[in-house]
Amino acid sequence: MLGRKKNGPQAIGVSRGGLNTKIHAVCDALGNPLRFKLTAGNKSDTPELIGLIQDLPGQELLADKIYDSEPPRVSWRPFGLSQTSTAVA
Repeated sequence: MLGRKKNGPQAIGVSRGGLNTKIHAVCDALGNPLRFKLTAGNKSDTPELIGLIQDLPGQELLADKIYDSEPPRVSWRPFGLSQTSTAVA
């Protein structure tokens, strides 16, 4: 049996480690996923932020430390969120 042909873009990127994918997700305070998006692993995280948090209620953004620099900060400020960055070891 042959697999069926897939249509649409694939969220696969090439890096030093080979082919990979990133999962960008927004969860509620209990950890329940609200939205997610797959992108190629060699793409930046920052552009995905606005699309994921737009139109969602919330007061605080718990995010990786990459979002605690000026360009990403500008993108989430209009939503009235305060930010808590997580430490990455």
